[in-house]
Amino acid sequence: MAAPQESHALDESSRWDTGRYHSIEDISNSKRVETFAKEGLLNVCDWVVTEKIHGSNLSFITNGEQVQCAKRSRPLSDSEEFFGFQSVKEKYLSNILKLWRIMSTRNLIHSTLNSSEKIVTIYGELFGGRYSHPDVKPVNSAVMCQFGIEYCPQNEFMAFDIFDGNDYLDYDLMTEIFAESGVPFNNPLFRGSFEDAYRYDPKFTTTIPSIFGLPPLPFPNKAEGVIIKPVKTLHVTSGAARQTRVILKIKSPDFVERVRSKKREFRETSRSERKKPREPMDNLFAELATFINENRVASVISKFGPIVTKGEEESELNERINQVSELLYKDALTDFNKDDELRERTEKLPNWQQEVIWKRGNAEAMKVVKGYARKIKSVHLDDSKRDSSDGEYE
Repeated sequence: MAAPQESHALDESSRWDTGRYHSIEDISNSKRVETFAKEGLLNVCDWVVTEKIHGSNLSFITNGEQVQCAKRSRPLSDSEEFFGFQSVKEKYLSNILKLWRIMSTRNLIHSTLNSSEKIVTIYGELFGGRYSHPDVKPVNSAVMCQFGIEYCPQNEFMAFDIFDGNDYLDYDLMTEIFAESGVPFNNPLFRGSFEDAYRYDPKFTTTIPSIFGLPPLPFPNKAEGVIIKPVKTLHVTSGAARQTRVILKIKSPDFVERVRSKKREFRETSRSERKKPREPMDNLFAELATFINENRVASVISKFGPIVTKGEEESELNERINQVSELLYKDALTDFNKDDELRERTEKLPNWQQEVIWKRGNAEAMKVVKGYARKIKSVHLDDSKRDSSDGEYE
């Protein structure tokens, strides 16, 4: 076999199907957990708990000769702005190709339905871009991937799944191949029964900076949460959730995507409210608003790309704010409709009242996104004032 060429992108003519990484349900979705239990999938094998990194989904797709990067929704061109992924691609290109060779030698790659080529997809998280420690030198070329947790000053990548063309590799085989190829991955925080994994406390300081030998920050730097999954790749085999992968996430309360306002809850239970009940339309909008918050904005941006970039025109920022606002509202509405009770209550309203709720929801989404953008701009302004000549860690 000829030596692989370290090309920077796939041939457009190859039409490789990158595949979109599945969504991971939170343990608060009791129906999903019940489905896994009914099929006897919770106690088949050990479960592992890994820290959930607050970044952006990034995948590497390769046939052993060429490498294509993709975000969650589509492939990325090498000139595209997406959280500085180019530096990560350059850094790990040879490791990705080595991983393909290892899998090919061991006959672990399956041809896809759309191509006879042997394609491997490595899914992971793109993160980093800021670390506010006085002894850590900023990386001026880095792009901050997320707001709220700081991992390292440079942009980095951590893999969490390998798709072999047919299915995801079992956990132990996957980590063995990651270790052999040098592709970075996150070590488990726990391994054991589903019951113990399910009860794992997601409230802890992130472990990621220590991987890079960085000193602790002088302020709280909490983890986003954890991912729990069986060491064997398992899927639901029947019912409406057929083919759903057995995997769950547990988010820290600080990062949940449905946030109830204490002020709103107080109004709903006050004496004046009890004397004059709120209209069903107002109550349902209040419920919808709990799904529209900055944590969900961060999740949407991880798929969309940076909302604020350096040296941009105001018109460009406004266009991205509009795009993110639409995506935020769509994402919030999707989760709102997963609640059968909320969906049924809404469907009972007259059409004009439903329209009012949706319009108010859109306005709320725009308000939240604009506030988030202001925060990010202030962080960029603060970064520009930092003295990049200080610090020991690079």
